[in-house]
Amino acid sequence: WAAALETDVMTHMSVEANEELVEVFRNILTYRVSNSIKEYMADIAGKMEREYALKVLGSLKGRTGGGNARRAYNKSLKYWNITEEEL
Repeated sequence: WAAALETDVMTHMSVEANEELVEVFRNILTYRVSNSIKEYMADIAGKMEREYALKVLGSLKGRTGGGNARRAYNKSLKYWNITEEEL
């Protein structure tokens, strides 16, 4: 139930909020961050509107390393039916 509510909230965020979230994620990635943070970012991208999700995934391209972050990234790519090369 909580996951469904979270998805609903993320898909109904305003354009400004989505753009701001994308910018925050890009700023975070200018620093050395853990794979846990990257995992959360990839998870969130799977719940955003497509346009903004692809921007987040594009920012994560080549930066996820391995483990859970990579799995979350690949899961979001699959959800949006896009390959890493298409980003």
